[in-house]
Formats: sequence, structure tokens, C-alpha cells
Amino acid sequence: RIAPGDSLNIAEVIGCCRGNEVKERIALLHMKWRQEVRAYDEFIRGKASKDADFTTGDPEIDRSAVWARALIAANAHYLDGNIVPMPCPAEYNFFFTHDLLLTNLGAVNFDLPRVKSNLLYVASLAKDSVIPHAYYWRDDGFKTEYCEPENWNHLWFVIVSGSYLRHSLDDSTGQVLFPFIEKSVQAILTRLRPDGLMYAYRPDWWDIGHIEGPRTYLTALAVRALREYLFISSFLHRQNSRLVEYEKTADAMQSALLTHLWDAKEDYLTNYNAGKKDYHFYAGSLIASVYGLMDQEHATELVATAEKQLVDDRIGIRIAMPPDFSSDSVVKEFKFAGDEAGPPYSYANGGVWPHGNAWFAMALKDIGKLDESYDFVRRTMTIDGVAKSPNGLPAMYEYRSSDPNSPSFGTIDKPSFLWAGGMYLQVLYRLLAIDENPWNISIRNELPSRCNSVSCSMTFGGLRKLVIRSSSNMPGPLRVDGEVLPSRILPLGLRDKISWESTPTENAAPVLVKANAIVQSVTYESARKQFRCTIYSFDGHKTQFVVDGENPPKRFSVNGRVLKGLKTSRTGKGRTSTTIEFPGSSELQNITLDY
Repeated sequence: RIAPGDSLNIAEVIGCCRGNEVKERIALLHMKWRQEVRAYDEFIRGKASKDADFTTGDPEIDRSAVWARALIAANAHYLDGNIVPMPCPAEYNFFFTHDLLLTNLGAVNFDLPRVKSNLLYVASLAKDSVIPHAYYWRDDGFKTEYCEPENWNHLWFVIVSGSYLRHSLDDSTGQVLFPFIEKSVQAILTRLRPDGLMYAYRPDWWDIGHIEGPRTYLTALAVRALREYLFISSFLHRQNSRLVEYEKTADAMQSALLTHLWDAKEDYLTNYNAGKKDYHFYAGSLIASVYGLMDQEHATELVATAEKQLVDDRIGIRIAMPPDFSSDSVVKEFKFAGDEAGPPYSYANGGVWPHGNAWFAMALKDIGKLDESYDFVRRTMTIDGVAKSPNGLPAMYEYRSSDPNSPSFGTIDKPSFLWAGGMYLQVLYRLLAIDENPWNISIRNELPSRCNSVSCSMTFGGLRKLVIRSSSNMPGPLRVDGEVLPSRILPLGLRDKISWESTPTENAAPVLVKANAIVQSVTYESARKQFRCTIYSFDGHKTQFVVDGENPPKRFSVNGRVLKGLKTSRTGKGRTSTTIEFPGSSELQNITLDY
């Protein structure tokens, strides 16, 4: 191929040319080919280091960010009339929805056109609004595998769509995607049982095996996806009677995780198969911590158990242990097709995967272990760290062999893997730049001790610039195009602002730090000592937001009506945290706090 739609057929050239004409024609085609190669090279280099940036001053962290952006730009193949993301270069011509979605969890932070195009491509392959699992050529034509009701692609599709809308504020694309989002939510909920847990035939995140039972991974993802659906419906102004019901369902599912799946003996979230407890430890359980579905105590215990049972400090976290999924008894129990899980310590049978490393790094961050998370990322996810490790290469990969007693320990499979790059970038943004709940985006106020500052591209209604200087435990105000904003959350009313900055401050004024609603505006009038915030969600939503200040407010009101329910506590930093709860609305709500 020279370019899509342009092929070089030597026999055809020779058939219509003679003598020097053949040489001239081939020379022209070769020149065109070289021009295409140069254009492609410029495109990749632009995506890697010109269109976006992420700079910390740590060369190993920073060059891996460039590498990752180049990797996800380059891993694309021509498939049935489209250039689409592919897992790895020239390995196989299969499109997988899962690979696209997990990659875009990182790409949404700096490349909105890519994410929009990818989501619309997934929707274009859908049948009756059911999204595809895979699309590929098979002997007699192109084939589409559609997602079964329990397929985790439904959940990732909703989660990535919600993230795209928070970053892009692109409601027109949201309206196009909404029927597919709604269908995925309806499909996955057919796997919800009366105990509040999601049941599936596949273990953890795999697409192999066939034995039914409640799944931690699927339940945690479903909680997040339902809350994403609440946000998406509110953002697109699609109020309906199911929203309150779905919110209650998500809350009940979150509670059921600890009630039914927490193993107090192992301090870990477990799974069951046909009524029998699964004795394996799965990295997928970390999703409950990554998405904030656990209290601090349980999340800390979960991470500690994962570190003990799954982590090898030299290469990362094994996706499951013990690695006995190829034994006759386990193959029979799970109804695997032979050793499709892979031999011990390989592939899904105990191999180290990039998404597992990403989940562990984010879980460490979420329990406050920023330095440990940073060091883990640097050691197991950067190209330098991977290259320095046993049997390492300067590569982002599909998985690594993890048997410490084997000479192949650390051996890498598929050394240029699409979603390894995307997951690395997602971790960088979550650890060093922004936080993201289902309702809004906020700027981090605390960095690991080894990182003094961050300068990076950020998407919010377009491509913006974010600078975080030094580390501070106090959530002070932001500066937006030079103006002070008393909020860590990005309000929709400032969607056109270009420059966002966070610096250490001794600020005494109140600052909005958390909210589970769409924030339109935030202001503080110092003369009247009055803090105002405009929000919206859906009718009956259990709205909660948190304001940090030197002193607690004297009262608060919603649309002029004074309400009770202020909860205040001292943070130990000479500050007061105030939590406010009230019923939400699909109409704008004007919140006022008087100090």
C-alpha cells in the first residue's frame, strides 16, 4: 500500500509502459510513496511531541509520555474502508472495542478528535444499538462479534463516553451516542441479581471460560457505569423516571461489594463460581478502589493484599494468582478451551498486564500513597524502567511472563501494544494532574515528593494548558487566565479559558473541592463573605458537595431557601471542611454559603 485507495501494481505499470517509461512511472510512484512516508512520519511526530505535552522534569517519566503518544498514534491499520486502532503493529488485523476504549481513558486528556472518532466508529458497527466486541476479516468476508449482555465492553463504552463528554462538553456527539449508551446499560443490568451483584460466566476481565457467579470486577464497573449514565443523561438534559432508580441501584451495588464479596480473612474482594468461593486473587478487584467505591480502611487493606499476593516489584502486578488455570481440574471447572488462559505465569494465567499495573498505581494514589505510586509507575510502566528490569526491553507491551524461577522471567510479548500507551498516560494524568469523578473534572493539589511541578496539555471544551507548581496539602484556589477561581473543579462557564494554574497558597477564602453534580459557575464575594455555586443534575439526585475554608459557613441556601444539613469538620491543617447535602434538580440550582 502507498496510501488508502492507492496501490502499486508493478505488472500493471509494465503492461502499459515501455523502456524508459517504466522507469519514469516507477520513479514517480516511488516519489509519491516517499512523500506519504514523510507525511506519516510528521503525523506521528506531531502526535508524540507537538500536539500535546506532559512535562515533569523527570526524563524517564517525560520521554515515556512522548513514546506513549507516538505509540497510540502509530498503532492503526486499514480495515474495510477505515483507518482504525489496532492492538499492535502487523500482529493481526483485528479491531477490538476493548483496546480502543482502554486506550482512550488516557487519550481523552489530550486528543478529543481521536476519542470522538473512535466512539462514533464503535457506534457505526453496532447492530440494533448493540456495540461490537470485535471486527475482522474471516475468509469469506468481514465479521462482527457483538457484545453479549455480560460483556465488559458495555461498561467501558459508557465510562469512556462519559469521560469524553466531561472533557469535550460536546453535547451534539453525546446525543448521537446516547442510544448506544442506553442500550449498553440495559443489557448489562440483565446480569444484576437480587443480592445487588453482577453475575457473569467469565472470570474477572477475561473473555474465556464459562461458569456463572458474582464478579467483583463487573460489579464495580457497573456501579461506575450507572453513575456515568446519570451524568450523561443530566448533561444531555434527558431527564427520565429511571434515573432515581438507577442511583439507588448503584448505591446498593456498592454496598453489596463489601457485604457479600469482601473476604475478611484475606482482606480482599473475591468472586464466586456456581456458589463456591473462588480462591484466586484477581487484579480486577482493584477497580473498586480506583473508582472510590470503598472506605479508606478497606481500600488500604485491599491494596496491601494485592501487593502481598500479586505484585513483583521488578515487573509489576500479576493479573491473577495462583497461576493454575492450565491445570486439568481448573480447566474443567471453568470450562476453558484447553490452556487458552496460557501456561503458568503467562498471558491470563498470572502474566503481568499494563492495565493491571495502571490499576495498582491508581489504587496506591487513591489511598494516599503518592510516592509509592510514583515509584511503581517509574519502575514498571516507563520504557526506561521496563528496559532495566529482568529480560526487559524499552517497550510498552501486552503482557510479561512472571515466573521468578524461570530464565524467561520478565519476557515481553508484543512489545508495542496500543492500550499500554493509553493506560500509562491515564495514570500520569490521575497521579500528577487531574482527578475525575462521574460528574466533573478537578485539579490535583498534591504531588508526589519527587515531582515539584507539572506542565501538561488538558482537555476541557478544547485543548488547554495546565500548570501545577510544587506540592501543597491545602486545596487553594486556581488561577484561570490569570483570574482567581475559588474552586478545584472546572466549571462549565469557564470552558473557553485557555490557561489553568495551581500554586501553593495561604488562601483563607472558601474553595469548592468536591461535587457530585455538574458545576456551572463558582464565585466568592469577599466583601459580603458569600460563596456562590451554580449546579444542575437530575430531579431527586442525592446531591453532595464539599467546601474547604478557614471557617465554617453560618448558613446555606438553595435558590434563596435556607436549608439545614451543614456538616463541618476540622481537617487538621487549620481548615474546616463543610459537606452539604440536598435534593438535586435538572434545572439550575443556585447554592449560597454565607460566612
